[in-house]
Amino acid sequence: FGRTTRRRFFATVRPFLQRHLEASLMLRAGGHRPGGRYLELGSGLGYGAPIALDRFGADQFVGIDVDADLVERARAVYGTQSPERVQFEVANAVELPFANNSFRGVLQYAMLHHVRAWRTVLAETVRVLEPGGVLYFEEFLEGLILARPIKAMFPHPYDTQFSSKELLGAIEDAGLKLMGKPLIIGQLAMAGAAQKPE
Repeated sequence: FGRTTRRRFFATVRPFLQRHLEASLMLRAGGHRPGGRYLELGSGLGYGAPIALDRFGADQFVGIDVDADLVERARAVYGTQSPERVQFEVANAVELPFANNSFRGVLQYAMLHHVRAWRTVLAETVRVLEPGGVLYFEEFLEGLILARPIKAMFPHPYDTQFSSKELLGAIEDAGLKLMGKPLIIGQLAMAGAAQKPE
């Protein structure tokens, strides 16, 4: 993939997959919990905002990303449409700038595999979820990320990639309870939901 092809993919194909495939799988696992505030980790260009509002039923949406340029671009497109309901911030998921028990839902679309300290991200997720709140997750696994074609196209921290077993164990170790049976596609990808105890 060249730079232009990657940009085109993330501007067109990625939003479609996120809305119609990934969100559907996450909702199937965790159910519909309308109302309250929802947080997206690694919100990128911001196309998760309308998905959170329309499909998950969030009253308010907060998206965070470490890339200030992406945050500005997301604000320009989505932050102006419903400024009272949509907010984007430059922040690191390893140290979330939010109070305990702040969000009804946390959305995570294939972000953890980009972060070396992904277990810390899970701990922070539990901290900011309200009791009974849900982490909705979709993630790529080591079998995909460490494949030669993917390594050639996308840079990742290769020494901290995980299997489905490792991720599910870490989610439970962080204090979340898995909801139903997650969808696992070999060692390529998985999707599911996990709830913070009431």
